[in-house]
Amino acid sequence: MEERDTGLIESTLDQQAFARGLRHEDLSNILLTQHNLLSRLEKTNAMLQTLNELSNHRLDLLASQLRANTRLLISMKRELVTILRRAESMKKTLMNQYPPEYELASGTIESSWKAELEAESRPSSDVQPSTLFHPMIPLTDIALSAFSDLILFDVLFLLVALVSIWVRQQTADVRSYCFGYDRFEVIAVFASTILSILSSFYLLKEAVERLFDPVVVAVEYMPWATLVC
Repeated sequence: MEERDTGLIESTLDQQAFARGLRHEDLSNILLTQHNLLSRLEKTNAMLQTLNELSNHRLDLLASQLRANTRLLISMKRELVTILRRAESMKKTLMNQYPPEYELASGTIESSWKAELEAESRPSSDVQPSTLFHPMIPLTDIALSAFSDLILFDVLFLLVALVSIWVRQQTADVRSYCFGYDRFEVIAVFASTILSILSSFYLLKEAVERLFDPVVVAVEYMPWATLVC
C-alpha cells in the first residue's frame, strides 16, 4: 500500500515538473503554428473546390458543344448523302439521254481535274530537302498544320511540367509550404489539364476543317519553328 502511494506521489511530481518545464510562450507558438496550418489547409481546400466546380462547369459546356457539333456533322453527312444520290441520278439520266455529249464533257472535266491535281502536287515534289530535319517531317497537310498550330500548346505544357518538377523538389515548411508550395502545384496540374483538353479539341477542329477546306502548309518553315521552340 505504501509502495502504491509512493508511486502515485512520484508520478504526480513528474507531471508537475513537466508542466513547470513547459513555457507559456512555447505553447502559444505551437497553437499559432497549428492555427496557421489549419487556415492554409482550409484555403487550399476552398481553392480545390473552386477548381473542381470550374472544371465541372467547363466539362459540361464542352460536352454540350461537342454534342451539338456531332449532331451538326450527322445532319451535314445526311445532306451530303442526299446530294450525292441526286447527283448520281442526274449522272445516270444524262448518260442515258445524251451519251456522246456526256462522254465529251466527262473527258474534259477529268482532264481539268488531273491538271489541277498535278499543279497542286508539283510544288511539294519539287522542293528539295534544304535542312537536316526535312526528311523527318510527314508530307500530310493535316499533320503539318496540326504540328504548326499546336506548338504553342506544347511549349506551355512543357513550362507547366517544369514548374511541377520544381515544386516537387521543394522542402516542406509550415511557414511557406502547404500542399503545393503556395498552391503552385495545384495551379500547374489544373493548367496542364486544361491545355490537354484544349489541344485535343483544337486538333479535332483542325481535322474537321481540313475535310472541307484543305490548306497549303509551307513545309520549309517547319524545321525553323521546331528549332525556335
